[in-house]
Amino acid sequence: MDDIQLCKDIMDLKQELQNLVAIPEKEKTKLQKQREDELIQKIHKLVQKRDFLVDDAEVERLREQEEDKEMADFLRIKLKPLDKVTKSPA
Repeated sequence: MDDIQLCKDIMDLKQELQNLVAIPEKEKTKLQKQREDELIQKIHKLVQKRDFLVDDAEVERLREQEEDKEMADFLRIKLKPLDKVTKSPA
């Protein structure tokens, strides 16, 4: 499940929860109260899953950024001798 789908699912569940919360507490059936609790738990789990995906994506982004820096440094070192050869006086 990707981030976009998780967000959509969370929004759908929140909408259903808002509909239930709008019902006055004394008018809610036992089933509606149970569904409200169930929705809260589902939303919480999906938010935790999304947080994990976001954190994982950030770690991956930082790792790739570090790899890019290392590659740039490596190429700079390797290409420096070529600069001296190509820039020698003619």
